[in-house]
Amino acid sequence: MIVLTATTDTIKAVLTAAKTTNDMLCVTSYRDMDATTYTPGRTVIPTNGVSAVILQAGLDSHQRVVDYISIFNADVATKTLTISFYDNATPYTLWSGSLLAGETIRYQDGKGWEKTDSSGNGIQAFPVPPTDIQIFTGSGTWTKPTTFSPKAVYVVCVGAGGGGGAGGSTTGAVRRIGGAGGGGGSYVAKMFAADDLGTTETVTVGTAGTAGVTGGSGAIGGNGGIGGNSSFGTTTAIVTAFGGGGGVGGAITAAAGGGGGGGGTGSAGAVGTTAGGAGGAPGTGALTNLGGTGAIGGVTAAAGGYAEYGGAGGGGYTNVPANGPGGCSIFGGGAGGCGGGATSTPTLIAGAAGGLSGGVSGTDPTGTAGSNGASPTAGGPGSAGNSRKSGGGGGGGGGTITTNIAGAVGGAGGAPGGGGGGGGCGTNTGGGGGGGLGGIGQVTVYTW
Repeated sequence: MIVLTATTDTIKAVLTAAKTTNDMLCVTSYRDMDATTYTPGRTVIPTNGVSAVILQAGLDSHQRVVDYISIFNADVATKTLTISFYDNATPYTLWSGSLLAGETIRYQDGKGWEKTDSSGNGIQAFPVPPTDIQIFTGSGTWTKPTTFSPKAVYVVCVGAGGGGGAGGSTTGAVRRIGGAGGGGGSYVAKMFAADDLGTTETVTVGTAGTAGVTGGSGAIGGNGGIGGNSSFGTTTAIVTAFGGGGGVGGAITAAAGGGGGGGGTGSAGAVGTTAGGAGGAPGTGALTNLGGTGAIGGVTAAAGGYAEYGGAGGGGYTNVPANGPGGCSIFGGGAGGCGGGATSTPTLIAGAAGGLSGGVSGTDPTGTAGSNGASPTAGGPGSAGNSRKSGGGGGGGGGTITTNIAGAVGGAGGAPGGGGGGGGCGTNTGGGGGGGLGGIGQVTVYTW
């Protein structure tokens, strides 16, 4: 409530400019109270441009309680209005802002201030508190805002995704296997009091895990690289999200190969081997992980490991081969799928899709596997992340057993943090398909 207790207590309204056509229309309702009586009343008055008008004044003998104030902009143009409580000659602003033509600002005891549009729909009455959002997709420097007094800072770091392995290549009735998928980067978020941070802080954005390179005719595929770490903090990195491991290259013998391990909140994921790539610390990577542990890469036709804040595990392959899709993470990067391969018959085996971020089941709809055949196609890229999730994993590239034709490349991991897909198998001089590049990392700093 607003209480006026003396004749020197007043509520006034003033514009910053003269009217264009019409004055604003002001209505107040009040109740006068003393020990024995209760008397309601109201005042109606128009504004008068830059001259303040008294909406309500107090009495020496009563307490005047103001229950309701309504000011309607009857003008044809937007006007800036200030409503103030005066204690004698000292003003205290109750509300100040712009009113579009047809808008109304109202005060109601027990509800406070509300602004409505010309149709009576409620809209924001007070200015939105100042905020600052700085998104880093490359390393740089965060500068604390100076246009307002920051109170809190929220930092989100996502590590880069691991690169997919390249496909193997050979000819004849022998196995040739696609590369395994890269692991996803981890997701770390932390809140700070603004005063605990420096005027500037160093920001490091993890570089994408390198794509596995083809070994050419009759050679295994090259391994994908580990994704870089993303961090925030000048003297010591006070927030760090680690990158995902690279997928192992495709074999040309009866061997299994592992997808890259997901990055953890304590260390990076490992490159796949004949076993799945180990997930990053703090825990021991497994096929299902809680907290900040990165998931282990797969070595079966099942998907790579799943994670919560750690990155997902890349899709791997068996010695047949049977190819696995990338794993998923609720917050961290999705992992890449394994590239297409061929049995010793030889018979083509389809590649696998990348995994998503934002859930623990299904596949990223854009990280689709490429098709096999005489003209194999590339794996689809992982979907881009947003404020709700990290990037998805790239799909595995298509393979081929057609003479002198190259396997197709794996799909790139979505930024931030998606693992790259593995390349498909190739034949003779064509070589295996290259792996997909991992998704870069990202650092986002919210200040208010």
